[in-house]
Amino acid sequence: MTHVQDHDEAQIETALRIAGAEDYSDRGESGVITVTGLFASTIMREHMPDTESRTQRGLNDQAVRISRGSQLEVWCNGYYIEGRGVRDLIHRSVRNIRRSSDATIKSS
Repeated sequence: MTHVQDHDEAQIETALRIAGAEDYSDRGESGVITVTGLFASTIMREHMPDTESRTQRGLNDQAVRISRGSQLEVWCNGYYIEGRGVRDLIHRSVRNIRRSSDATIKSS
């Protein structure tokens, strides 16, 4: 069962503040957060849909660090993602989690 837990929602809100608006209307805030659990897994699954590839790189069930200094970046177990696609990745992951959570609540 997929359900956004309170700690996941807090991580999501902080990550969205760091990432900035999906439409690029704001740059986002400087900061760092390490996300875990469902949110971290969803980020890596959205970035790398192939389960075997994630397994080979040791990216399953790992914490993900989202940071913004001079640019937005994501780190997971030595795997680094940077650039414009990171914002889209974070927002896509949040939509996926919330969509799954809404479906679970409706079917309960």
